Amino acid sequence: MKEQKNSLIYNQIDFIIKAPRFHITFSYSDDKRLSFVREYLLRLLLLCPCCPEKIATYFEFSQYETENALNDLANRNWIEYLADGNIGLTTAGKKLFKYSSTEPILVDLRTEEIEMYMELLNENFIEKKYTSNKKMLLI
Repeated sequence: MKEQKNSLIYNQIDFIIKAPRFHITFSYSDDKRLSFVREYLLRLLLLCPCCPEKIATYFEFSQYETENALNDLANRNWIEYLADGNIGLTTAGKKLFKYSSTEPILVDLRTEEIEMYMELLNENFIEKKYTSNKKMLLI
């Protein structure tokens, strides 16, 4: 270091330190609820299979409203049209009910992945954007 007229001159050095990389994959579940109509429609079909006309009468739906609710549940493979013209729950639809008297439980399983690097000096986890292309930390 040199000292000149009330100033201090020094050289700054950057170090590149090898950093361990962690690829973390984790899953978590999120409980969801159905809309009021679809939940009670599934409850009705749990009790007994019904024809679309009886469902429309029970909920006082128009034909369009009935078809909309039924198509949504059919697309999710929770209901199926039976040979006698009635609509009943599929095996997947029955699995929504833990007990016959409870509400349907929807569990949405989500998976996330993250890549972190560990800075060895202070043992901090650093995001990938703060690392070099050679998987080293820029300090």
